[in-house]
Amino acid sequence: MSDEFVLRTAVVRAFVEDVQATIAAASSPEQACDALRPRFAELLADPHWLPAEYQAAAFPGRVFVPGETPVPVSGKVLDAAEMRLLVDSALDFWLTADRYAAQFEQDGEECALSIARVLALASVRLLGPG
Repeated sequence: MSDEFVLRTAVVRAFVEDVQATIAAASSPEQACDALRPRFAELLADPHWLPAEYQAAAFPGRVFVPGETPVPVSGKVLDAAEMRLLVDSALDFWLTADRYAAQFEQDGEECALSIARVLALASVRLLGPG
């Protein structure tokens, strides 16, 4: 019996072949999972691994019409890019703070320092030295 692919793309075929070879060569499921993590990350980092027509089918463009378009109670409207990030975090098994949080915190610290500098300069100009 041959494998059937819904996505008949070179990227997906190469990924599946790599996964099958890695599993066959691994001495345990844990070793296979450890060996496959970088390959999954590589696949998910490629924004084109899932062809656009499949992304469009899963996340059709929505036009907001006031008074007609329902608004989710949570206020969340997810698109394909956000779903890729969700899968990426799940593969890392970081469901709380992870590398994205660290980057956000670093960016926030840099922003706070910039604001502090601006406020310090403004206060010197407004109040004068001393």
